[in-house]
Amino acid sequence: MCLRIKVNRDLILTRFNKLDQLLHILREIKEISKKEFLINYKNYYTAQRALEISINICIDIGNHIRLCTFFSKPFSLLHSNQILTKHMI
Repeated sequence: MCLRIKVNRDLILTRFNKLDQLLHILREIKEISKKEFLINYKNYYTAQRALEISINICIDIGNHIRLCTFFSKPFSLLHSNQILTKHMI
C-alpha cells in the first residue's frame, strides 16, 4: 500500500514568506559596521535568532517535501503544485 500525501502549498509559501522577512532583517544587520555590531548585543542576538529561525524554516520545508515526495521527484512535485516555476527547476 502506497500512502499519497499532497504538498501543503500554503504551508510552504507561508514559510518562504517568513524566510524572506528574516533575510531582510539579516541584510539590514549586514550593513552595520563590525565594531557597531559587536558593541550592541541586540544586533548580535537579533542576527543569531534570525539565523536560527531561518535554518529551522529550511529544515521544516525540507521535511515536508521529503515526506510528500517519498515515492516521487521533489522538484516535479513542487512545480506541479505551483510552488516552483519551470525556470527555477
